[in-house]
Amino acid sequence: MKYILLLPTIGIFVNICGAQTNIFPSSGAAGIGTTTPNASSLLEMMSTSKGILIPRMTKAQRDAIVSPATGLMIFQTNNTPGFYYYSGTAWTAVSPKSKGWSLTGNAGTDSSLNFIGTTDTKPLIFRVNNQQSGLLDYADAQANTAFGNRALFFNKGSGNSGFGFQALYSNNSGDSNVSIGRNSLYNNFSGNANTAIGNEALFSNQVGRGNTAVGVSSLSSNSSGYSNVAVGAAALFINSTGKNNVAVGDSALYNEYSMNGNTAVGSKALYSNVSDGNTAIGYQSIYLNTLGYSNTAVGYQSLYSNWQGHNNTAVGHAALRNSYLGNFNAAVGDQTLAQNSNGNGNTAMGSYALAANNASYNSAF
Repeated sequence: MKYILLLPTIGIFVNICGAQTNIFPSSGAAGIGTTTPNASSLLEMMSTSKGILIPRMTKAQRDAIVSPATGLMIFQTNNTPGFYYYSGTAWTAVSPKSKGWSLTGNAGTDSSLNFIGTTDTKPLIFRVNNQQSGLLDYADAQANTAFGNRALFFNKGSGNSGFGFQALYSNNSGDSNVSIGRNSLYNNFSGNANTAIGNEALFSNQVGRGNTAVGVSSLSSNSSGYSNVAVGAAALFINSTGKNNVAVGDSALYNEYSMNGNTAVGSKALYSNVSDGNTAIGYQSIYLNTLGYSNTAVGYQSLYSNWQGHNNTAVGHAALRNSYLGNFNAAVGDQTLAQNSNGNGNTAMGSYALAANNASYNSAF
């Protein structure tokens, strides 16, 4: 049953009974300003021009209330005025909700007071599609920094920085790695002190340490090789276990797999190499070398065709260009010993010196 509360009637009732309290029905609903109060309410008030006014009193008057009920509310007029409610143990101010950061920008901020972050040692994590896309660690804890969807996703190491989609994605215990680029150092598990800059640079590295890869797919296949330097797209691309190699130039030492101590500077220098201890400086220098070792070539396509020759030195444009089996040759000058294929122990100095030679143990200066 619903009841209509009529204030004049209540006034008459109070005057007649001399009561200080109005008791509403134990069931049903009463309405002020409405004849159809909501059935789920005990009291519904409706108005478009007036509000509800709860008791106003001083702090001393508030504190004088005997045995206040939990949830009792008053408006305090002094000593930090405002709404207060009794929590069951103490009077508590109803604090206004602080203004949050706007999705359309904020104005009037004070950098000494306003910030996005934490006030304890817990890391700050950003998410996109409910997946980790940003991580800022406390400096005295793990000190990791990551920006990019699933960058440093499984990380348990410290001092790592990952920037880019899935950079350092699989890192477990590796420390002090820097990864910049999509899928760079993606498979790193426990490798330390690696630097990868470029999409999929050092992509397959798992335990290798001290490697530096700069360029798209540079050192991409490296797994356990260490102390390698690759600068250029696909430099040292195939290398997996080789160490102490230096490749500067796109596709330099591209085919290197497990060799050591090679140095290649120039686009596609030592491109096909699978041996140790070669030095190639210049575009396509020692380009076709596979089994040759301890060769030194400086110049455009110098020792270009060398296949398994060893201990050769070529300095100059196309010097010893066609040598592929010759050993212990020395050529200094433009196209010196250029046609030598399998001659051994030749020494030539000067442009075109012994250019057509294919015999052994000749000298020309």
